[in-house]
Parts: sequence; C-alpha cells; structure tokens
Amino acid sequence: MFSPSSGALASAGPRAARLLTTPNIHLTNLEKAVLEKLLNEKSELFQILIKQYLALQVLDREYTGVGIWTNFSTPAGTIKLSGSPSFWFGDVHAKIKGLEHGAAFELLVEDGVFECL
Repeated sequence: MFSPSSGALASAGPRAARLLTTPNIHLTNLEKAVLEKLLNEKSELFQILIKQYLALQVLDREYTGVGIWTNFSTPAGTIKLSGSPSFWFGDVHAKIKGLEHGAAFELLVEDGVFECL
C-alpha cells in the first residue's frame, strides 16, 4: 500500500496532498469490509445502495496526509436513490496498528449514487 511521507505532505500544503492519487479499479479488503458493514440494513434504500456497491468502480484514492478518500464511479444505468439525494453516513470504526486513535469511515452519496468513502 502506498504511504506518502507526512513530512513531504506537510511542506507541500493541503492542496498538494489531495493531488497524491493512485488509480486502482479494485476495492481493498478493508474498503469491502467497511462498505459491507455500512450497508448491513434491509430497507429499500440500502437494497439500492447494495446494487450500486456491486457495480461500482474505484476511480482513485487520494492520500491527504491525515486520511484517504476512495473515489467511486458507478456505470451508466445504475439505479439511483429516489430523488437523487446527497448525504454522508457511517458509523464504522477500526483499530489499526500504528494509529493512536484508530480510523473512522463515512460514505458520501451524491445525487443518489456512491461518490467516495
């Protein structure tokens, strides 16, 4: 896994940090586990999100120096949530060796489809 130097990011500033991206079309095992935990509901809304999850592609990952954004693309024709809402949600936390406070995960749905984790 790519891990940019925090010193390099700190000296380059926050805008430069967002430019450090790595394209990858596959979800990591951690991303899969987080998304499956987030989508572990039975409602109609979550059933649509599960269909999106099964079709989504990873556009890239942005390493910010304090976290990682995984940006998604959903294929044309993928069913959207009714009304095309935009919202953040999530309550998944992980203890990760080397991270004093662990990690938290949220999913952004924008215009009714997955946007980023």
